[in-house]
Amino acid sequence: MNAQSLREENQQLTIPISVVIPTYNREEALVDTIADLIQQDYPNFEVLVVDQTATHKPETQAYLEEVANAGKIKLFHLTWASLPGARNYAVRHCSGEIILFIDDDVRLEEGFLAAHARNYADRPEIGAVAGRVFDRMKLGDSGGELEIEDLPPEAADPGIAWYHIDLVHTVKA
Repeated sequence: MNAQSLREENQQLTIPISVVIPTYNREEALVDTIADLIQQDYPNFEVLVVDQTATHKPETQAYLEEVANAGKIKLFHLTWASLPGARNYAVRHCSGEIILFIDDDVRLEEGFLAAHARNYADRPEIGAVAGRVFDRMKLGDSGGELEIEDLPPEAADPGIAWYHIDLVHTVKA
């Protein structure tokens, strides 16, 4: 598929997506992550940055204010640091049908949002997909060895950029 037909296909996907970025003491990497999101060729998304950093470098703060004032992101400041708390806070402010949580230090390829929307559109029975979560306390019991099972073929979808995942499907009622 060439770039033009990919752009046209992306424009046909209109499922609203909310992208949540909780951040704490991240500088240049956060700016890069936001820039990658703003450049996505997807017609219907919002970016919510939940900032738990007391003081940013001046250039980072200026960038955050610039993109927030331009309406490219919604910027929220919290005085306490909690990843689950930041995510929960953001969810209350999301308007999308799909909510994506991403870290504040990732680089996103072109088509990242469209790939997520396409997967939900193609599989309407799926209500949620989650990555693998490891219990750090239990990992200590493993003697440092962590076994990653072979993933099912559907986990290898090139449009989804997760590390090692279990496909956790929540079927809509």
